[in-house]
Amino acid sequence: MVSREVECPLCSTVYDYHTPKQHAASLIRRDSDFCPYYSGPNPLYYVIYVCPNCHFSAYKDDFKNFEERSAAPLRDMLKKDSLGLAVNYNQVERSLFGALRAYQLALNCYTTRNSRPEVTAGVALRAGWMCRYAGELRRELGFLEMARDLYKQAFESGMRTDRNVDDLAVAFLIGELMLRTGNIADSMRYFMLLIQADDARDALDRSAKDRLYDSKQAVRVKDLLDKIPLLEPMGDQGRGLLAVNTEVKTYKQGATICSKGEAGESMFVIASGKVRVYLDDPARCDPVAVLGPGDTIGEMSLFTGEPRSAAILAGSDTDDNKKGPPGVVELVEIRKTAVRNLLKIVPEVVQGVAERIAERKAQNASVPVGVVADGEEVAADGRAR
Repeated sequence: MVSREVECPLCSTVYDYHTPKQHAASLIRRDSDFCPYYSGPNPLYYVIYVCPNCHFSAYKDDFKNFEERSAAPLRDMLKKDSLGLAVNYNQVERSLFGALRAYQLALNCYTTRNSRPEVTAGVALRAGWMCRYAGELRRELGFLEMARDLYKQAFESGMRTDRNVDDLAVAFLIGELMLRTGNIADSMRYFMLLIQADDARDALDRSAKDRLYDSKQAVRVKDLLDKIPLLEPMGDQGRGLLAVNTEVKTYKQGATICSKGEAGESMFVIASGKVRVYLDDPARCDPVAVLGPGDTIGEMSLFTGEPRSAAILAGSDTDDNKKGPPGVVELVEIRKTAVRNLLKIVPEVVQGVAERIAERKAQNASVPVGVVADGEEVAADGRAR
């Protein structure tokens, strides 16, 4: 670690500030919103200076360039703010918890200082990254929404050039953060702005095109999710978040989608084509139902944890798939991890989903049943019990 002596401009406390040595960490990868992952000490933990006495916090340059007119409001705010009390900022190494607290303190300080929105947005974005590292999805979403709105305000009002802020990169970030927070349709406008710009960098232009494709795919998926009664309690944003975190998979005619008795790790929504439902070995019996676009598969197993009650194969006997490629079935796969993560973000929908599941079970228990060749029963709507 490298140590330097720093004087707090707010309370005049002199202390040693520690940062990792240069090149101590190696960048492994970045998420699509530029969130970095490192081997070795994460340098982002240390970019916020925090006075261990009064807890005044800011980036290095803003820590030094202090506006005297902000002193009184900052002192009043920090006296009431207990965020810094849980961390000893005299320590040499900073933990993830300490880093998150530092960004939260800085966010409050920049807000009190009436700083430019693009500056405060950057702090909120990095606070969201800290929550991502910690797996705190609900808090991450809150910070990303804050960063999205501040970047949008900065972009629309004009940003200061002395902050070395790239307005095209900000346009991409707005679109990216809209997509990540479930505002799918709005995200496309900002990706298009970047794609149509004459001076866009090649790498940023490629990223915008990739994310525009993802946005269009997510719009299509959300249109399907909006029609599923079971997902209605998740609300519009919840279904938008789910759409962004699902995958469209294709299956050739006759391919097995799921087998009877296996664990239900995902549910499916049919986007195009048809599937056949079997209550026993597909090689020994006829299908009891054929399901098509908009129908769902495996939702009861996903939400209740019960084993699959039927085998599902792609395609129908006639294979009259008119919307997708010939002989191909397209399914939206909603994995258990995506649902679990969404319920962490919006836990209030759990009760609504539980009520829908109870309704579905009651319906399946009350509908007439038919008898197929092997003697097993199936509900009249073709869904295996």
